[in-house]
Amino acid sequence: MFELLTQVRELVFSRVTKDASIVFVGNAVSSALAIVFTIVAARFLGPENWGIVAAVASFTTIIFAVGELGLGAALFRFVSAKWSSGKLGEARTVLSALFTVRVVIGIFLVLALLLFARPLSLLIFKQEEMFLIIFAALSLFGFLLMDFQVVTSEVKQNWRQAALFITLTNILRMVFLAVVFLAGIINIMSVLFVFAAAPIFSWFISLFWQRVSIGFVPGWKKMIREIAAFSSWMSVNRVVSSVNSRVDVLLLLQLAGTYQAGIYSAASSVALGVPLIIGSFATVLAPSYASLGEKALVSYFKRAMGISVIISIGLILGILIAPFIITLFGPQYASSGVVLQALLAVYIPFALATPAVNLLIYAFQKPYIIAATSLVTLPLVLLVNFYLIPKIGVFAPVFALGMVNLLTMIVSFTAAWHALRAQK
Repeated sequence: MFELLTQVRELVFSRVTKDASIVFVGNAVSSALAIVFTIVAARFLGPENWGIVAAVASFTTIIFAVGELGLGAALFRFVSAKWSSGKLGEARTVLSALFTVRVVIGIFLVLALLLFARPLSLLIFKQEEMFLIIFAALSLFGFLLMDFQVVTSEVKQNWRQAALFITLTNILRMVFLAVVFLAGIINIMSVLFVFAAAPIFSWFISLFWQRVSIGFVPGWKKMIREIAAFSSWMSVNRVVSSVNSRVDVLLLLQLAGTYQAGIYSAASSVALGVPLIIGSFATVLAPSYASLGEKALVSYFKRAMGISVIISIGLILGILIAPFIITLFGPQYASSGVVLQALLAVYIPFALATPAVNLLIYAFQKPYIIAATSLVTLPLVLLVNFYLIPKIGVFAPVFALGMVNLLTMIVSFTAAWHALRAQK
């Protein structure tokens, strides 16, 4: 018993817990603000209109994963060790090159979306309004820029600054939404304007704390090729994971209508705080896994598993209070309560898998295992949703997400166990 208490005490006061707590607070505050934003906007718009807004947000997230190109993971892999070892010049060179790549890709995607705005809106949202795609394109560019600032702070292990940047976008969303509310003009267009403008303004504000540089240096092509060998797998995983987790709203819109999409989106908007919070945990694991020696790796992995169990217990408590949270949306969203409970339940294997997934990616440099798992699950997710949405509606995406998370947990733990045994 005494030994167990000692291990718990070491876990609570360990460096990984302290670092994670800072980013956790940032993600928790950001998630809370996002939930408040969702509640206010969804109450005023109603399930049908909120379903359209949520579909735009889901589409933006998927395209963001395409434009991200796995560069966030590459920053941890190729910059964190240089930065922590004092090779600041080399680290800044990589940062500059990757930021330039991100800006170029972002501009290309924005122009492509604007060029095909009308047909894309008809195809994806069943709406003729071009402003749906226009706001998606603007928010995409803002997210790409702001995400680079967040990840750069995390790579430097400047956790307080990272937490500030994480919350900044949703703080501005609430400010802009308050302005729109006071002006009495809350509608689809104004809410999407708030959604798109917040990350762009956040990026400009972030420059006061963290400057960025653009441009390439001699030898940048070789550097990019080396980074691409790693980031390409992470890009595949990021895109497929985004499709797996966000295609649900788009398919509900297509197969079940805007009302069902709105009901599900109310629940999923709250539940999406879970991967954000777990992401704060994974963020702390990444630079540590990338720089730890073999002897410290097993001990660090065990501590990380302890924290993931604590997060899972928190999810169980969240299931109990989920119906109360949904009442804040208003009576028209009453059926979203059980959906939220189911979503929180299927995120438990996701939380448990996080230490093993990051161990494989950053310590053993095997991102292809996670990418391959995602590729296998993608057609399954699409088939499950296409087949079950007409039959069980909003619960089809929940079932598909649970299947993905459970499979990822099994594969990641199996691969991590073999990798740890091989190094002994």
